[in-house]
Amino acid sequence: GTNNHFTTWTNCDSPIGLVCVMTMSANKTVTANFTLDTFAVTVNVTTATGTVTSTPAGISCMMGSGTCTVMVNAGSSMSLAPAAGTLTWTGDCTGTTACSLTNITAAKTVNAAFD
Repeated sequence: GTNNHFTTWTNCDSPIGLVCVMTMSANKTVTANFTLDTFAVTVNVTTATGTVTSTPAGISCMMGSGTCTVMVNAGSSMSLAPAAGTLTWTGDCTGTTACSLTNITAAKTVNAAFD
């Protein structure tokens, strides 16, 4: 399906990659297990002052330090904002208002330049 990938079979007689071969002698239950895809959200603070934080929590990024990359589940949303002050966004967010990343289905990179 979209935004997930096959990982393994449960109760399969002979798993061969994506194929499950079963020997049937009675009713059996087989489960195909999938994992939700994850994508990186990365913030680059390009000026020496200021911190960018995220909602939900995870990113607390300053120039050259802090947590600047987090992995999020496919379809997630994240808001980024300056802890204080004003800034200009470039990359996957642009402008000077709050950065809202919605329905994330690919890696995102956001640059923040504090005024």
